[in-house]
Amino acid sequence: MNRRLFLQSASALPLTAASPGGPLRGLHLSAPRPEDMETALRFIQDALPKEGVNTLFLEFNYRVRSRRCPDIVDEPALTPEQVQSLAAAARLAGVKLIPQINLLGHQSWAKTIFALLRVHPEFD
Repeated sequence: MNRRLFLQSASALPLTAASPGGPLRGLHLSAPRPEDMETALRFIQDALPKEGVNTLFLEFNYRVRSRRCPDIVDEPALTPEQVQSLAAAARLAGVKLIPQINLLGHQSWAKTIFALLRVHPEFD
């Protein structure tokens, strides 16, 4: 796995305000590609706790296969089981996982149209 690709969208969040469990130390990443799951799981389990990160914002968008809406998907997509393994790894590491999906204001970018508008162009 190319670590640069997995971490290219990483952005440390300058959040240090006190929360009920202490200071929030967060990181925002794109969800891994299916072939990068092993590296992503190791990163969550080993690197995040070591660096004191307690919150992970993981941007999935439409790169998750949905049982309810199988036609709304962008490739390469994770399976529900892979998403569950990411959540389990975060729980074991003491990291709060916050999934992110871009909603109506972010359904296309330049010349790229994402899954929701491809399936439902009436939303544009």
